[in-house]
Amino acid sequence: MNARATLAQNIIDQRFRLSRYGGRYNLDDVDRLLDALASQVVAGGNGSELARAAIKSTFRVVPWFREGYLVDDVDDFIDVVVRRLRALPEVKEDTDPGL
Repeated sequence: MNARATLAQNIIDQRFRLSRYGGRYNLDDVDRLLDALASQVVAGGNGSELARAAIKSTFRVVPWFREGYLVDDVDDFIDVVVRRLRALPEVKEDTDPGL
């Protein structure tokens, strides 16, 4: 498995602790970002651009007693993903004129 496929799989497989108390992010917001990142990584998206998008992403904070992902868990994982995105090799376009 190459670096892109491995990273995409790690993003898809990531699970966060759920809570109804304390700082929590909206489940759908986080899941939407991670799904988009995984898809774009596999499609050959520029790692630096994807890292910038991940850093700029924002998630709604859920009100008390509603279930959400723990903020620290999500933020820590996004930090790891950003580092790995920046380290991705760029995808070379096939420039074979015979195609």
